[in-house]
Amino acid sequence: VATAAGLDPKPTFQAISGGAAASWMWTNLAPRVAEQAYRPGFMVRHNAKDLRLAMKLLQELGLEAPGVKLCHEFFQIALEKGLGELGQQALIKLWS
Repeated sequence: VATAAGLDPKPTFQAISGGAAASWMWTNLAPRVAEQAYRPGFMVRHNAKDLRLAMKLLQELGLEAPGVKLCHEFFQIALEKGLGELGQQALIKLWS
């Protein structure tokens, strides 16, 4: 969004990270996204596997978790696009 709005992503991330949006993921992965650095800390394929297992468990328990389902779908698309060996921050490539 920052890039599409003509903003420099790095200072935008810094400004947002001081507020309610602050989190480990934001602090550690947002700068990598800004630099287009997709070296894995945790690979897309590992995340996809974990989400597949979570979906299986939810199904076995008869539970629905729309957020988990959506994340599972995104990671599956990322695998189909050949992003499996990249870090989970590479999901941004689905929209860029």
